[in-house]
Amino acid sequence: MHIFSQIFKKKLTKKKKKSLLELSLSSSPWFYSLSPLFLKWNYWLILCFIVLFYWKGEFLLKQPFYLYQRFPFQKIDFHTNGILTNSRFLKMINLPKKGNLLDINLLSVTQSLEKFPLIKEVKIEKVFPFSLNVKVTERIPIAKIRDNKGNFSYVLDSEGVFLANNEKWQIHHLPEIVLPKKEIQKEGEVLDLQWQFALQLVSHFLKNIQNSEWLPLRVSLKNQHLIEMESKDGIRVFFGAENQERQIQDYSLIRKEMQNKGKKISSINLLPKKNIPIKFVQ
Repeated sequence: MHIFSQIFKKKLTKKKKKSLLELSLSSSPWFYSLSPLFLKWNYWLILCFIVLFYWKGEFLLKQPFYLYQRFPFQKIDFHTNGILTNSRFLKMINLPKKGNLLDINLLSVTQSLEKFPLIKEVKIEKVFPFSLNVKVTERIPIAKIRDNKGNFSYVLDSEGVFLANNEKWQIHHLPEIVLPKKEIQKEGEVLDLQWQFALQLVSHFLKNIQNSEWLPLRVSLKNQHLIEMESKDGIRVFFGAENQERQIQDYSLIRKEMQNKGKKISSINLLPKKNIPIKFVQ
């Protein structure tokens, strides 16, 4: 029994010595003297990294990503519904010939294209690794305007935006809106509000009337409440500025009925809802 107790005491003393050794190492005074220095260096490194990123952050990002030559900007998929050609589009978009797709700012490109009066809407997306997909919706003319010299230099879209005439549009079939000289605006400007009634009438006709001979040849605003139209087959028709869809329905019904009866009309006044005055060719 005495022998076992001595062995047990020896083990305990060894463990105590080991624990005392570990404690003395972990609490050595030289470590505590150096730890504030290491802590300060960490702060300095973090501060230097922040300053470097703020100063040269864009450059550091461009090196691995923007100028990575395996993904250069190479291709534009251009889609349009109108007359805009590829060569004219490339001049308008003004993109760098060399560079990376990531380097293209879609917002600035969209805003630069929307400045052109011809363009109504733009949708641009990046197709990685090296393509740009551009969809352009152009303004479509629905009426033509004579300038001060009597030439059809301008056209109007459905929103009343003045556009410079282009020979590709073939505007000979479009109705003319007769404007006073003072109402003729520059390209990109919008038709005055009171003249929008004449433009709305043209738009309603294009949507609701199928017979090309019944469509307007010339439209003029007599006053704020009265619009005069001359159809392509020579009939004078008077409309009110409001309730145009109802008046166009009456116009279509009258034309069909008189056509079936074989009567030729010279003029129609569509302002009254009932007992519409009609004059016939003598």
